[in-house]
Amino acid sequence: MLLFIVAIVHVLCVKPLNNSPIGPALNTKKCPQCAETVQADARICRFCRYDFENPGNHRPLDQVGAVPDNRN
Repeated sequence: MLLFIVAIVHVLCVKPLNNSPIGPALNTKKCPQCAETVQADARICRFCRYDFENPGNHRPLDQVGAVPDNRN
């Protein structure tokens, strides 16, 4: 019974660690095209293929994953 009381006091008094997965991590950035969170070191967004190093050279969202039609 004493252990239970000590455990309750401990839970109420000790602050939780800030290791929660809620919210973006410090080493991430937001893609300006699709608004997904990616690693800060990413050169290309893994969701929409946005090119962070050449912002003017990206594929529109409607073409992401599309196979080029080479039928003439």
